[in-house]
Amino acid sequence: MLLSINTFLREQGIDAGVPFFIAVSGGVDSMVLSHLCVAQGMAIKILHCHFGLRGAESNADALFVQQWAQQLDVPCQTQHFDVTAYQMQHGGGIQEAARILRYQWFDELAAQQNSYYLLAHQQDDVAETVLMNLSRGTGLHGLTGMATRTPSGRGLRPLLNVSREQIMAYAKANQLTWREDSSNSKEAYTRNFFRLRVIPLLQKVHAQAAANITATANRLEETEALYQPLVQALKKKLSKTEGPDLRYPVKQLLAYRHTALGYEILKDYHFEPGLAPQFWALCSADSGRFIKNEHFQIVRHRHWLVISPLKKEAQTVSIDATQSRIDFAGGTLYLKEVDVSKITFGKNECIAFLDAAQLRFPLLLRPFRTADYFYPLGMAKKKKLARFFIDLKLSKAQKERVWVLESGGRIAWLLGLRIDDRFKIKPYTKKAWQLTLSNP
Repeated sequence: MLLSINTFLREQGIDAGVPFFIAVSGGVDSMVLSHLCVAQGMAIKILHCHFGLRGAESNADALFVQQWAQQLDVPCQTQHFDVTAYQMQHGGGIQEAARILRYQWFDELAAQQNSYYLLAHQQDDVAETVLMNLSRGTGLHGLTGMATRTPSGRGLRPLLNVSREQIMAYAKANQLTWREDSSNSKEAYTRNFFRLRVIPLLQKVHAQAAANITATANRLEETEALYQPLVQALKKKLSKTEGPDLRYPVKQLLAYRHTALGYEILKDYHFEPGLAPQFWALCSADSGRFIKNEHFQIVRHRHWLVISPLKKEAQTVSIDATQSRIDFAGGTLYLKEVDVSKITFGKNECIAFLDAAQLRFPLLLRPFRTADYFYPLGMAKKKKLARFFIDLKLSKAQKERVWVLESGGRIAWLLGLRIDDRFKIKPYTKKAWQLTLSNP
């Protein structure tokens, strides 16, 4: 195990001579890890989380860890947490709240010292994690078990390939003592159920079940390291970005219907993996069909699947003649009054010139409504916006992002699309308002 820590740190490109934090609960795994590090001559500081969930037992754990640090002649820092208050504020279970709080603390300390913290997770923890993920449904990543580094990169797990038997043998050989957390015997906790019931049953069939599961998880982690860059390259090759939207051509997507590509696309936008069949069904659905979650929607639009952020609730904005800049949900609108003689007309649809004599302040800036109509530039007849959008072949997401500028109850401009013919610059127009739209 001494060799395993040395090898691990070398593979991670980390100098074993730098100071490390060690998370110590008082259990056998963390006691062995801290003893190993001191025996190896590493500079360490012990960290202990006091959650106070087991009353006197929690207090005894904290005292035990402090005494252990004194015995090792290393510094020790204990942090008290109000887990119940955190859970009431953020929801979730007690165990999840405790996990979040301790990792936040560990990451904070390691970042402040530009250092790392070591965690004593071992081989059986990996096996338990894989089985738990498998039983509740997971993808490839969930079958890789525990990562050697935490998401922050500051947390390291050097004992993932060390078995519980090896840990116990080391503890006894070095006459180490430890404390048993009474909650570890409660099968009501999911992990404990797998540890106390499931894995022992598997080991009756295959004695090396935990080691075999961990070895498989390691191979799958290596597989994922090869798989993910290929998936990202394929998504980039197939997709096309248009503003905030991402478009996938249906015909090309269907060539990958019986692969994990749909799942990987859904995962990027926080859709449930169970929606993969609906994702593929969209490829054969009529234009306008869609699926959505809290933040995104995926719409079948003609020959494309269009992934768009959902439009946030928008308020009507009132504009008076003294304002030169208006920030709103659709971007920023700049206004200024100009002499018509100085106007240079171009083809930029984000710039509109409107006859000042026709505008009635305050103007209203708002999202379009289904019943809206206007007179498109160059036309003498009115047209409903819904029909106008169909003529432009706008997708559902594009329509939802359209804003209109209203003057005196009449639409003067569909921002970024077309002005109303009634507000155009005429031969006798002297003054005009220049409006420039800048999207966020």
